[in-house]
Amino acid sequence: MSSSDTNQPQLAAISKEEHKVGKLITLDDAAERLAISKRGVRRLVSSGKLKAYRINARVIRVDSADLASVLEPVVPTGKD
Repeated sequence: MSSSDTNQPQLAAISKEEHKVGKLITLDDAAERLAISKRGVRRLVSSGKLKAYRINARVIRVDSADLASVLEPVVPTGKD
């Protein structure tokens, strides 16, 4: 193994099952589906509440199946 081989990521060791991704959508589409702004989606990604995937230096996508994970049910308190 040459020294250049040791600097390469070990992609073969990662199974495809661990990185299954559903339908990737734009941040604009995610914002529309969540009824929030694109900036709000970026905040969810920055806070770690929503997983995002960088396709290249300028393109970021989110898995449409992950959108439900950011929704929190409202629990009634019994107060008006």
